[in-house]
Amino acid sequence: MNLERLRAVACFLLLIFPAVANLVVEGGSVTLVLFTLLGIVLLFTGRQRPALSAAEKLVMGAFAAYFGAYLLSFAVNGLLGNLIDPRTKHLDHEVRMLFVFPVYMAFRTLRVPPRVLWAAVWIGAAVAGLYGFASFFWLAPGERVSGSYHYIAFGDLSLALAFLSLTTCSAFKDRPASRLLIPPSACLLGLAAAILSGTRGALIAVPVLLCILYFYAAGYLKTTTRLLLLVFCVMGALVIHLVPGVHIDDRFGSVYSEIAEYSRGKRVYTPVTTRIEGGRAALDIFLENPVIGAGPGNFKPLLHRLVDEGRRDKIAFPHSQPHSAYLSAMADCGLIGLSALLAMFAAPLWAARRYVKQGGAVLRDLGYSLAVLVASFMQFGLTETIFSRNINVSFYIIMVAAIMAAAANHARPGGADDGRRPSP
Repeated sequence: MNLERLRAVACFLLLIFPAVANLVVEGGSVTLVLFTLLGIVLLFTGRQRPALSAAEKLVMGAFAAYFGAYLLSFAVNGLLGNLIDPRTKHLDHEVRMLFVFPVYMAFRTLRVPPRVLWAAVWIGAAVAGLYGFASFFWLAPGERVSGSYHYIAFGDLSLALAFLSLTTCSAFKDRPASRLLIPPSACLLGLAAAILSGTRGALIAVPVLLCILYFYAAGYLKTTTRLLLLVFCVMGALVIHLVPGVHIDDRFGSVYSEIAEYSRGKRVYTPVTTRIEGGRAALDIFLENPVIGAGPGNFKPLLHRLVDEGRRDKIAFPHSQPHSAYLSAMADCGLIGLSALLAMFAAPLWAARRYVKQGGAVLRDLGYSLAVLVASFMQFGLTETIFSRNINVSFYIIMVAAIMAAAANHARPGGADDGRRPSP
């Protein structure tokens, strides 16, 4: 089997993945399947498998534990007769988490260089921004820019790509200074896409991501310069509401009014009130089943029961999940599910910390890239059941695997600091 050809295929797929996943329906899922098949083929061709470090094993185990928590809850609640709809389709998204291992092995075995990963991020952010601007001028007043599935997913991924673009400074070592404009340009385009989507859940992640970038920039900028950039970012955020037609100020302002109306007992369906009511329903379900949860797929039937009993309002009916990854895991799988979800975030963050501490420009960039990716999804999960969408599952798996594999390959003896493969 010609590894050079397979490496070229893997590089091409990764290069187009962020843009395709964000704009083409099923683009993320198809790419995930292709990477999974590629990894399986490589695992069974008799080639020596790369040895895994403790951090890598922990991350693989965390992804497997997430699926295991859902499988356990499904099996136990099924045996007890608690599942109202006992079909395995309710494990569809969770079983995909197991794909992380063959996808990771594909990147490790084929040694996809960091520069391809970074180029993929720049392209993904830039394409999202250009698409966002083009769409904005064709939309009717009040409409929001959407991508392959939904404006929320489009806004989330565009924002993640925007901040990932800024953790790539080592790509320009010994390169013309003019190329340093690539990361901030890609970041601005990705941010524009997120703003034009009107996704509040994405934009509230900005402060934490700016804090991560503040520490990342310590390797390249003086403290005074970093503080000035932070002030500039804050000032930029304050004037966004002046941009005609974007209505970001109105969208954030409506949160307060909708919460106020809800607190006064007025039950009218809005994006905010349905999240509050759905979240409260999820908590009710969790408190009735605190250890192992009520089982995957049981949220909506149990919500109807809570409404019939007068404990919750019907404004939560249009949705089959509580719009929070954390509350969803608690309702479905109890404390076991919540622990598994947190582990799926904590394990890559631990790996990211190790990469940063190991030193070297490339490893440091990859460590901060992984931290930005995970922190983004952790915050997106506060207001959206992120792993109930194939696009988010595919993006998280492939990007975590690509970043960690690039770091592991670079850290091997003889790794080159510019991300290129060393000469044989």
